[in-house]
Order: sequence, then C-alpha cells, then structure tokens
Amino acid sequence: MVGGDDSVLWMDNNDLHLIMSTAIYPTNAEIVAEYKRSEAAIIAEVEALPAWLAQTKPLMMYIGQNLTNINFHTRLHFEQIKQAIAAVQQPTT
Repeated sequence: MVGGDDSVLWMDNNDLHLIMSTAIYPTNAEIVAEYKRSEAAIIAEVEALPAWLAQTKPLMMYIGQNLTNINFHTRLHFEQIKQAIAAVQQPTT
C-alpha cells in the first residue's frame, strides 16, 4: 500500500522494503548468506515433496517452471542491479 498500489505483490521497488532489507542485511556478505539460506530452504522443500505430487506431471511442471524461472528472471535485472550499485558507490581516493 505504501508503494501506491496494494495489488502489486512485488516489493522490490518499495523504499520501505529497501530500508528494512538494508537494516537487516547491512553488508553484501550478510545478504548473500541469507540468499544461500533461502536457496537451501527451497531445495529442502522440493526434496520433501510427497511422492504423489512428484508423480503428478502438471503439478511438477508448474513447480519446475516457477523454480527455474527465478534465475532467468534475475538475469534480466543484472544491468539494472549493476546500475543501482554504481549509483550508490562512492569513488575511492
């Protein structure tokens, strides 16, 4: 709602979300560590899927598409991420 549209689920461009994220993960190392923990949690969840679900092709296809699209989608934002990093970096003297 703070971002101006309560129907948008993505918070990546919401200043309040960025403030929260940088307060919790103030360093690159901390946010990378959290990313790796989150990734490990997703892997554990997939490994724990019940056999009936794993044997249901449409459901597995849906899960697979959602999981494999994450990397593809993230790569689409690499240039945007680079520009954001460059915009906040201080020149070293």
